[in-house]
Amino acid sequence: MSIVFFWRAAGPQRPRLTSGLVLLAFGLASGTAPAQTWTVGMTAAQQPLEAVSVPAQESEAPHIVVIGGLSGDRASSTAVDLAYEAYVNSANNHLDVSFLPRANPGADRLTFPPVAPAYGGDPTAWSLWQFLTAHAPDAVFIVGGDEFGLGPALAAGLPGLGAVPYLTLDYENEVIAAIDGPAFYPRSGAREALQARLARSPASVAAGLAASYGQSLGPLTYIPGMALIGRLRLGQVAEVEAVVRPQLDSIAAMEIDNSLEIAGHLLLAELAERTGNARYLALARRAADLGFSEDDRPLEAMPFHGEYSDAFFMATPLLAKVGKLTGEARYFDLAERHVDFLAGRLLRPDGLYNHWPRAEAAWGRGNAFVLLGLALALSDIPETQAVHARLLARYRDLATTLLPHVDVDGLWHNVIDVKGSFAELSATAMIATALQRGVDRGWLEPFHQGVVDRAWEGVLARTDADWGFLDVCESTPGQDSLDAYLGRRAISGRDERAGGMMLLFATERLQPR
Repeated sequence: MSIVFFWRAAGPQRPRLTSGLVLLAFGLASGTAPAQTWTVGMTAAQQPLEAVSVPAQESEAPHIVVIGGLSGDRASSTAVDLAYEAYVNSANNHLDVSFLPRANPGADRLTFPPVAPAYGGDPTAWSLWQFLTAHAPDAVFIVGGDEFGLGPALAAGLPGLGAVPYLTLDYENEVIAAIDGPAFYPRSGAREALQARLARSPASVAAGLAASYGQSLGPLTYIPGMALIGRLRLGQVAEVEAVVRPQLDSIAAMEIDNSLEIAGHLLLAELAERTGNARYLALARRAADLGFSEDDRPLEAMPFHGEYSDAFFMATPLLAKVGKLTGEARYFDLAERHVDFLAGRLLRPDGLYNHWPRAEAAWGRGNAFVLLGLALALSDIPETQAVHARLLARYRDLATTLLPHVDVDGLWHNVIDVKGSFAELSATAMIATALQRGVDRGWLEPFHQGVVDRAWEGVLARTDADWGFLDVCESTPGQDSLDAYLGRRAISGRDERAGGMMLLFATERLQPR
């Protein structure tokens, strides 16, 4: 047994991460949870990487990850399987232990730390590395060979977190000896940093994000617009007006020619609602009126939709807000026409939405756009309008459909129904915002609050101290196959799109309830 420990002294105890490895997303029940199997990633050949986790009997137990098969060999995988069987049947479960017996089933050449971009190449290594980064264990036990240098890479430090000690072991009895009984392992530097992330309140997160995102406008699209709306929700109206006002003339002169710009005008509608400034409303209405012909008849849908699921979000909330502010129900009716048009092309028999008609792929952010777009629109359409009940039915149907696809960390994935695709932060923030709105407005049953709480914990663990993020899908136009969606790259670090959506989620958590 070779031991390489780089322990740092345990500091003050911080609030502990409720292990997403061992708790279901549908509420946090007290008591010990059963062992649970889940998918942490996939190989280049789309073989799933499976983990099985056994919770501790104690609430402040160290978290250990046991990895076998890094070289693709069967012997170390068998050793981890046997160690799991011994531990799950033991009465001495004093550690939270996650077992990954077949970490490299394709026997691929791996590099640690993996070389960017994430998941674009070396997906096995990226899956393992991002899994460890998201969970920051107190120690990693590597069974069998470590020819690719995972242990030294962990000792050098996970990005934004710190070092994780490791053990190299050879046989199942060595693994059992290391985890059985009242073993104690000091908290790793990485886990301390993760606990500090999780200790942040929604108010402190919102303040940090608002100071980092939505500081400028540039082209009027939803990407800076959502961060600025988040700042409005924090009461920073004067500050947001100072950003927007110098660009009003250019906004008035712009030729709107894509859906991102239509969505950007929601910012102006939000400003109109808060300030009563007629110019903001006139500009927002100009964008909404693109949905009507020259003789004032509604089109079959808002223009520039491209038959993308994104368009549920890009236009529907703007139409609802303009309808609310003008008192003209025709905007509500157009919102429903727009939604019906898109649903007719994208809604699948299983209740998920394809990103566009040319590929059978339930892209994560694509489904998030649908749910969030409906939630924002429903917030502004009066219940007295018949449209409200019909859109609410669509919202509830998708909310229900999405629940079985949330992972044990509380996140949704880059392809909703492919467990091995990476857990995607922006889609999770958007879906959870929409669910939180539904709970607060009474559109959903109260048990959904547990789902939202788990999602908050999941994205918070993946938001660093500099307000960068772990695993945000790159900008994604329509792809021609499911494989193309599975091959999308993931951004880690600062990202304007994710920053705006996370700020929206944080401010939603701050609403009175």
